[in-house]
Amino acid sequence: RRTLILTAVCIVHLVLGFFKYDEPRRDAAEYHALARNVLVHSTFALDAEDPTQPGSPSARRMPLYPLFLTLLYTATGNSDEDSYLVVGPVQGVLMVCIVALIMAVGRRLFGDGPALVAGLLAGLYQPYLFYLPTQLLSETLYMVLLLLSLYSLTCTDPHRTGVLASGFGLLGLLVLTRAHGVSVLPVALLWTWKKLGRAPDRSRIMVLAFLCASLPLAPWCVRNVLAFGDFIPFSTNGGWNFYLGHNEDYQKAPELGAGTDYAIFDRLLEEGLTEPQADRELYRRGFTFAFAHPGETCINILRKAAVVFSVTTLQTWNLLCLIAVLAGIRLLKTKWILVRHRVLGAAAVVLGLSFWGAKIAAVMLTQQRGLAGAGVSFGLLGLASLLGLAVSFRSVRNHWLLPGVYLSQLAASLVYIPIVRIRWTVDFVVILYAAVGICAFISWLVSHAEKTAGTTSNENESHPL
Repeated sequence: RRTLILTAVCIVHLVLGFFKYDEPRRDAAEYHALARNVLVHSTFALDAEDPTQPGSPSARRMPLYPLFLTLLYTATGNSDEDSYLVVGPVQGVLMVCIVALIMAVGRRLFGDGPALVAGLLAGLYQPYLFYLPTQLLSETLYMVLLLLSLYSLTCTDPHRTGVLASGFGLLGLLVLTRAHGVSVLPVALLWTWKKLGRAPDRSRIMVLAFLCASLPLAPWCVRNVLAFGDFIPFSTNGGWNFYLGHNEDYQKAPELGAGTDYAIFDRLLEEGLTEPQADRELYRRGFTFAFAHPGETCINILRKAAVVFSVTTLQTWNLLCLIAVLAGIRLLKTKWILVRHRVLGAAAVVLGLSFWGAKIAAVMLTQQRGLAGAGVSFGLLGLASLLGLAVSFRSVRNHWLLPGVYLSQLAASLVYIPIVRIRWTVDFVVILYAAVGICAFISWLVSHAEKTAGTTSNENESHPL
């Protein structure tokens, strides 16, 4: 079953990667430019007026994803078209790895059934299905590293220092991909501290974990000292992001649309400031506004939350159809139930697939959006995840790492700017708990059907497949 799910996801993402890949813009264009400068001029630089020149050193982006692109471009030469188009299929492969890792983490924490349902949901989740695989963005690599580190950190034996060291080393690479990943590190350290209990070697293991997380950042810090004469542990666009979320004009455009002063960082550079100086200046302006207007700052946080959790209801019916199909399959596989319940199960499968197929056909015919009508959206998944949290409360108390990671990344969006893509990178947590909730609901349906038939099943599984 896992192989079937991953095969289907792989086919879809590879097709999208080959035939629906967008030309790099904004963030993607900077990643592309950095990667090509590393490839052609062997320097991590931006803003070269003459493409034959390397440009000035830059730290506006964390380096791991551009270096990852450089490795891909090396295999395809220096043609602009060939360079970025090769990324499409690779992004598709990364998304398949993400689905596989979501299933692996789900199986380790919640069992086979929720893991399978989580794989289905992740494969159909709209941002994972149609946006991230078709963009030259670092979120895919970020999610792979995050899920790998979570899989290592949730190892049943916390004293396996090799596994623990690899998990924290992956967290270091995570920060080297996107700077907001640093907010995951305190959560992971606290998780490990609690998990070790009163072990006599706890302090030594914690020091090892911190060193493993810090080690991947060391070359980046050394490079920045040599390039700028300044200590820069992360990127220099942190102040820019912080200022955009804390200024007098933010309330006019909470979604950072028209009216947002995106060019302020470049103007500071034109005035003669270096990137680190411009970064600190924008932090200073942002904090000055926040301390001078605490009430408006708090209201802006609510505005950011509204942007981060903005969802569409386009795919709400798709998730209901999927639940109906899974429930129907589970009823059909249950032996000791009444005939009418078996008929209801068959009807649920047929109607669920029929409505789902009709929805896809309608979207394809009326809106020409391809298979966009097949995905599921965040809204109903969020409600299902609340059910999953409720039915697995004891598990949450023992495995609070996932909710902690989710909240840490949301905090980064609320403190800086409301980038929905940051929430997407941790929406797999919602997907996992939604799978737990869906499985619990279907198990309740099957149990009710068995009780109605006057029987008690000895094989009352906790999942629908």
